[in-house]
This record gives sequence, structure tokens and C-alpha cells, in this order.
Amino acid sequence: MVKRSFDPDPYLPLTPPMFQLLLALADGDKHGYAIIKEVHRRTDGRVRLSAGTLYALIRRFVQDGLIVECDERPDPSLDDERRRYYRLSDNGRAVASAEARRMEEAVDHARAKLAAKRCDLVVANDVSQPDAGFAVDTNRVTLVDARGAVEVPLAGKDEVAHGILDRVVELLRG
Repeated sequence: MVKRSFDPDPYLPLTPPMFQLLLALADGDKHGYAIIKEVHRRTDGRVRLSAGTLYALIRRFVQDGLIVECDERPDPSLDDERRRYYRLSDNGRAVASAEARRMEEAVDHARAKLAAKRCDLVVANDVSQPDAGFAVDTNRVTLVDARGAVEVPLAGKDEVAHGILDRVVELLRG
């Protein structure tokens, strides 16, 4: 029997909470609260996962086969037996890798535009998400300049504009 290869593309793009959940599980099994803490630590609090959002994503990802609930448990004397632990599946790892590549390609495109147009700053606007872009009041962008790339997380367009202006002021000050 020939095993069919998994295509991660139908799962893309991921929202930041979805991507961060997969990343949190990339380095080992975790229970829900540990995932929330890891996402907070990894993103310096920029991505916030509520319990409701987390468990809705977990249900969806388990159903899609991107994560699995673990049968193995830590020593009961070291853990609360009510906790459920989750592990990233091979398909989940493929989706997380594909999303990282997609995001890197967007930044690479912005860097190429920065060089070609000899600009000081390019704002990469990812309109592939339903909660960001032209037809909604929120947006998320990546600011790319000679020093690197900085994400402006999902926010109202006024807040995003302030984030862009703050970066322009930093560039002007040198």
C-alpha cells in the first residue's frame, strides 16, 4: 500500500493563535495551561490565547489530525490527573513548517521591494486572513526595514497606523 503524501496548503494561512499553538507543541507534549503560558512567553504577550479559543483550536486540530491527545502521562504524583496532554502530529508539523515558509516568503518579498525601490520601510500587509485587510476594521502587518522585520499584531487600523508611525519615528531618529 502506497502512503499518500500530506498537503498542508489547504490549512493555510493560519491565524497567529493557530500558528502559535502548533509552535508551542513543536518542542514537546503540553497540557492546555502550559500551551497558554508558552504562547505568552514566546510572543511576549502579543498573542493571547483564552481558554475558550485554545480548546476550540485543540478540538479542530485533533479532528483534522494536526495534533493528538497523548496516552502517556507524567508521573501522577507530579501532575493533576484531570489534565489532558497534546502532541504535534507529523501533519501538524508539516502545516507549521508550511506556514513559517509562507510568512518568510512574504517578508522576503518585502525585503526585495525595499531594495528595489530603495525605500527605508516597507509595510507588508497580509490580507489573506478574514480578520485583516480591506473589508474589515482590523489589520496586521509586518514592518520591514534594513534592521529587520517587526510584526504589528492584529489591531484596529488606527492602532496599526500608530505602530507604523512609531517605526518611522525610530528610523528618523537613527
